[in-house]
Amino acid sequence: MRVTFLIFPLMWVIGYFVHIFISKKAFNKKFGYFGPIINVLAFIGVAVHEFSHQITCIIVGMPTKGFSVSFRDRFGRVNPHGNVIPDQPYQSTLIQVLLVSLAPLLIGNWLVYFSLIVAFNPLFEPIYRIIAVVFCISIILAITPSTPDIRLIGSAYKNDPEYSLYQIFLIALSFLALWASVDILHWYFPLEYLYYFFLILCYYGFKYVFKGIRLVSV
Repeated sequence: MRVTFLIFPLMWVIGYFVHIFISKKAFNKKFGYFGPIINVLAFIGVAVHEFSHQITCIIVGMPTKGFSVSFRDRFGRVNPHGNVIPDQPYQSTLIQVLLVSLAPLLIGNWLVYFSLIVAFNPLFEPIYRIIAVVFCISIILAITPSTPDIRLIGSAYKNDPEYSLYQIFLIALSFLALWASVDILHWYFPLEYLYYFFLILCYYGFKYVFKGIRLVSV
């Protein structure tokens, strides 16, 4: 899981400062001839951002009314943006909202990682390496969670603090089990993404064990 733990905070910081820089320059209209190029790159990044939200909503079972990506705002000005329209978001659990809100960063990390592998690998044709660089820049331009994404996490916690704390407890136990499996039992998986499946398995394992204990004790 080193890819996520190493690139995740780095991409968050880079994406945050890139977002501030782009916003400031766009406000002051200092991009000049580079403006159209940056807007196209940002549009691609926004499309990946919103698609990450949408696909994660489907995976975690959080219903939506669809998503949209636009190159211009309602006044006709160039302003790449998009949104996912959740259906009854306040009935979703903390972990559902957390995964959906952070999906662009989580998925973006891996896309940046694989894009850099292609970009710096001389075995690939130059055209593919150039496309990988362009795609990587596009993702970074829109990789950070938006302010509404972060606010939705807080709202989900406040809707049911007790169950939210229970989910946080299960997540902590799952990471503890993963750490014990690797560092103590020396269980190593051949592919990195298998660690994520193991983490999910631990989460649901603990969840249903506690549910069974609760049913027996009643």
